[in-house]
Amino acid sequence: MMGGVNPRVQQYRADPKKIDTAVPKIGPVSSGVPIPVEMSVPALAKVESAGEKTLIRVSLLPESLKIELADRSIALTVWLVIGFIALTIGIRVWISYWRNKRWPRPWSRLSIVKGEVTFAGIGKFEISPNTEDLQIAHRIWTELKTRKAALPFDPEHDVITEVYDSWYVLFGKTRDLIANIPATLIQKDHSTREIVRISLAVLNDGLRPHLTRWQARYRSWYATQKEELAVRSPQEVQKDFPGYEELIKDLITVNEGLIKYAEQLYHLTHL
Repeated sequence: MMGGVNPRVQQYRADPKKIDTAVPKIGPVSSGVPIPVEMSVPALAKVESAGEKTLIRVSLLPESLKIELADRSIALTVWLVIGFIALTIGIRVWISYWRNKRWPRPWSRLSIVKGEVTFAGIGKFEISPNTEDLQIAHRIWTELKTRKAALPFDPEHDVITEVYDSWYVLFGKTRDLIANIPATLIQKDHSTREIVRISLAVLNDGLRPHLTRWQARYRSWYATQKEELAVRSPQEVQKDFPGYEELIKDLITVNEGLIKYAEQLYHLTHL
């Protein structure tokens, strides 16, 4: 046979002299019987009778070889599937990097965290944080606890202008953290949306109303107290502000709300 194994049966009119060399002896063969041509592998011969003619059918593909080729075909198919999956994942990762300018992170999750914050109308929440949520919550918690924002306000020792300065920085830091969250993550992840909702509520419904009402008025008044500040402490001078008692009451309400907010963030990120 020319150029390799062909599983199809080849039949030719052969000279009887070639029969002994072409196939094993399996029965009487007469001149003119269709037989296979020369074979390069052991043949499986089969004799069939059709009227006056005797046919010798020879399969050039042994059963063991058929099984081996089938196994190779399955293995090839498996590798093709694996290659296709790897290519698909690679393309999705590259698209994610191209859109967000960062490599995707493994969004591993922790158990569900339930809590409630009465401050700023936040109410109850339920979060199953991913790694991005934890990072954001931890950074906000750090800002709260390292400034006067989430430390108890003491009218006898704390200075109102320093509290406002701390709130101003907290407002900007929180806003930047929210702005840097990938929009696709906010769209797809409920817990991330909850983190954003709570953070925005603290800024817009917790801090902003007090700052809008009191900060400009107080700072303008305080700037006129240079002579008093030269002889008296800031804590004493600030008590002279018209509406001081109402301002302090409102400030303490916000301060207590921020403390509770920080406690929930601590529970989310450290427990």
